[in-house]
Amino acid sequence: DLAQLIEGLLAHRADRLAAAVPIAFARPSGGCARVQGDPGQLSRVFDNLLDNAVSFSPPGSVVRIGATATAGDAIVTVDDEGPGIPEHLRDAVFERFHSSRPPEQFGTHSGLGLAIAKAIVDAHGGTMGIEDGPEGRGTRFTVTLPLNQDARDHG
Repeated sequence: DLAQLIEGLLAHRADRLAAAVPIAFARPSGGCARVQGDPGQLSRVFDNLLDNAVSFSPPGSVVRIGATATAGDAIVTVDDEGPGIPEHLRDAVFERFHSSRPPEQFGTHSGLGLAIAKAIVDAHGGTMGIEDGPEGRGTRFTVTLPLNQDARDHG
């Protein structure tokens, strides 16, 4: 259940971080976003996406994570209010050791988080994409994972 997984992740993050940028979660209803997968690895995906979003978000902004389900897929979005990612760099951010950060942040991020997240999503039969955030501000990462059969039958 992605809702439970994300709630647990957010509770753990709250315990270990004094959040300069708050995270808001739009939770799906009643277990509709159930996927087949490794909870530890999927947690790593969303933790990496949240770390990335928080690191690019200016003070006073909010990072938003949402989960929902369609007829066959669970969809998780992570939105930030940072500078955004130009279209010509969107594929490159999934490459190992890629990092496009301001000079003062150079060396504090490995450039592996998004590459690892994408590899995990791919291994779970899903996809990961990037687009402009809501209202053209920031960045939206979208993770799409196939629903497990029980969720499809009852969704």
